[in-house]
Amino acid sequence: MRSGKLAIVATKWHSDSSLRAALHDLGTLLVREESLQTVLQRVVDLARGGIGECDLASVTYLKDGQAETIVSTDLLAEEIDQAQYDFDAGPCLEAIRRQELVSVPSMTEPGEWTEFRNAAMAGGVRSSFSLPLATGEVQLGALNLYGRKDHAFNSVPPDAALLFAEQAATAVWASRTLERTRDVVAHLETALSTREQIGIAVGIVMANEKMSSEEAFAKLVQVSQHRNVKLREIAMEVSATGATPN
Repeated sequence: MRSGKLAIVATKWHSDSSLRAALHDLGTLLVREESLQTVLQRVVDLARGGIGECDLASVTYLKDGQAETIVSTDLLAEEIDQAQYDFDAGPCLEAIRRQELVSVPSMTEPGEWTEFRNAAMAGGVRSSFSLPLATGEVQLGALNLYGRKDHAFNSVPPDAALLFAEQAATAVWASRTLERTRDVVAHLETALSTREQIGIAVGIVMANEKMSSEEAFAKLVQVSQHRNVKLREIAMEVSATGATPN
């Protein structure tokens, strides 16, 4: 977002110290190497404490195109989310599909999404505020905010709320990318370690049996298949004993 737009947004919500503080704290997540779960929990906690009169918050996440709630401040928020998933209709899904803020000021007022409204009112929730979570062209899901009173989010400037969601999406994406990078590195390290272990075992069998490297490797594979044990485990056994396995 360009500095001019940021200045306009800041002016609109300068008096809302809670939202300003929440956005500031959210920004610090961008420079920390936190786990994805930690970032998600921090996002919903900051949203509950900083956006309007929010009582419950959750994050709907898109996994292989399917929506699911992966973090919340209250189980009731998950139940209200699930009512939307079950009927494939509701403000959080609309926020994702339209990539727009979707507000339900009062559950008792006439409107769409009957099942969602009934589930919300059954839990004492009277209003909702759904914000799309996206970074660039990637849609991550939605941030769902629920209030126990009517018009709980009327005082929240839409631009400020969307700025919060934009920052939240960036923090979530950065954390997810970091975790995936760590996983890749761990797999590569395991693969390299396994390859080295097998190489040592092949050398031992070559020396013991006066075989070529191809024959020694084939011997290890044969034993692995016969015992139904991973090749790496056979290689570790050979390295530890110095004997050709049977």
